[in-house]
Amino acid sequence: MRLVDYIAAHSSQTFDDMPLNEVDIAALTELSNLELDDLVPADLTGEAWVSLSQVQAWLAKNYQANTRDIWHFISQGRHAVLDALVETERFRQVRLYGFRSLLDQEKAVQFAALMVEIPGYKKLVIFRGTDNHIVGWQENFMLAYKKTMPSQKAAGRYLTEVMDQGDQDQVIIAGHSKGGNLALAAAIQQSASDQGLIEGIYVLDSPGFYEETFEQAGFKRIQSKVYEYLPEDSLIGIILHTATAPTIIKSGGISLLQHLLQLWEIEGDQFKRVESTTVTSQLSQETLNIWMKWHGPEEIELLLTLLFDALYNTGVLRLTDISEHFRTFINRLYSEARKLEPEERRFMVKAINDLLLIWEDLHQDRLYQVQSRHKSLSLSAEVHLRLNRLNRDQSLASVLIGCVLMMMGVFLFLEPDKDLHIFAVAFLLGTALSGIWDLRHFYQAGRKHLHYGNLLTGCFSILTCIWGIYDYIQGSQQIFPYVLGGWMLGMGLVRAYQFFRLRYEDSPVPIWGSLLSLAGILLGLLLVGHPDFSLYLPDLLALAFIVQGIQMIVSYLIYRKESDLYRFIDRVKHEHMD
Repeated sequence: MRLVDYIAAHSSQTFDDMPLNEVDIAALTELSNLELDDLVPADLTGEAWVSLSQVQAWLAKNYQANTRDIWHFISQGRHAVLDALVETERFRQVRLYGFRSLLDQEKAVQFAALMVEIPGYKKLVIFRGTDNHIVGWQENFMLAYKKTMPSQKAAGRYLTEVMDQGDQDQVIIAGHSKGGNLALAAAIQQSASDQGLIEGIYVLDSPGFYEETFEQAGFKRIQSKVYEYLPEDSLIGIILHTATAPTIIKSGGISLLQHLLQLWEIEGDQFKRVESTTVTSQLSQETLNIWMKWHGPEEIELLLTLLFDALYNTGVLRLTDISEHFRTFINRLYSEARKLEPEERRFMVKAINDLLLIWEDLHQDRLYQVQSRHKSLSLSAEVHLRLNRLNRDQSLASVLIGCVLMMMGVFLFLEPDKDLHIFAVAFLLGTALSGIWDLRHFYQAGRKHLHYGNLLTGCFSILTCIWGIYDYIQGSQQIFPYVLGGWMLGMGLVRAYQFFRLRYEDSPVPIWGSLLSLAGILLGLLLVGHPDFSLYLPDLLALAFIVQGIQMIVSYLIYRKESDLYRFIDRVKHEHMD
């Protein structure tokens, strides 16, 4: 069940039947992201207000979407939430008022907030997250080098004005994305007496704060009222530090789409919990933290200034401007990039490259942790992981091995007479060793569910080897292509299943292994359907040797060039372990 389904399922239940809960608050938070600027009154007294049905009718008349861009997909989901709310007895009486917004490109500030009142029951102060304007994204990125955002002060002033209305009602404060950051920042800025009127602060997948924020008296007074939620694959809420131990939510989206509240899974009257964020989310957080420490505030500010200056110079002010005039935007962006000084271009490329290198290094480390937990899934995986480990240690031996692999590949390419019988014998020997490896690993691994694939592949490899030897003795001329094709197809499918299980168990999936599995399946199908294709196998093997050799040598050269960065990564990791 997701947000729209939940609203429909509980449409007839009043708040007397089922009190306001976290899912209701998330649904009402979505209202702040609608196009309300010219509709909702700014007055905070609540004397002038609009209903949800009025908002629905106004949007139907005035909102024109560009169906080609991603922002339309996001807005469509939020409009669906509004439509569902309007049809319910539970939310039909909701009133909106007190809408205030501030947009200033020169000062890099984007802010909006409104009051949501359930008459005779609750009042909510909702802060809008980052919207369609580029300036909002620019302000978000400020957190990478500044301890506060301009909109945080605007949020504090808004909440103070709400509290000064004098009705002494308790309020709930909430926000999604940047809105959650503003909600907490605004609450921290209030006096102790006003903080006593805050019932709860709901922070939904929002960027965090620098740790010194949590030492402030204003935060400590409200800490127990803060409720933070992150989707399991969060890429937004992992920025900086969370105020509390967040609740991790199951989401139906993938990657950045999990940020959308409409895709969060619901059980009963609350979001569906999971134990932890995914490996991707954890690696993203570690990568960003190390990258920010490595470059420091001044370099990050320079990078973002160059980036956003280039964006503004193309003439775009909104994300939708990019999608509507994409070709023009790309041409102008390219022209702006050419206007940069050579030193500025090199700096930008290096900063982005450093981010990728840090990610790859942390990803490889996590793979080795998986290896120690599961051993290796196959003999070929073990060999490749050991090569990568040697590569990661960056000894000269990795260069020597890389050169040997390249020489072997070149020799195979240049050898005019390729005897497939030699490859058949090598294949059968390798298959036998692989089968023995898999069976040994299955019995040593405690026969866990993940490793039953090793029992299957081990038996399959041994039977394939026996079958190949028997047919070879009988004089079959087609055994090598058919047996090899069947073996590659079967092994590829099993390995793909094992990698899926790794992902299901929240472990990083080795990209190289996944590609090998896919290649194995495709080659297997090709060999079974076209046995003559086996004549090209030596050339493919030669190409694989050359690519692996080049990869090892290039990796060594990159390490030598970026040795300071790698030493810094290791130091940060050791500090984290301590």
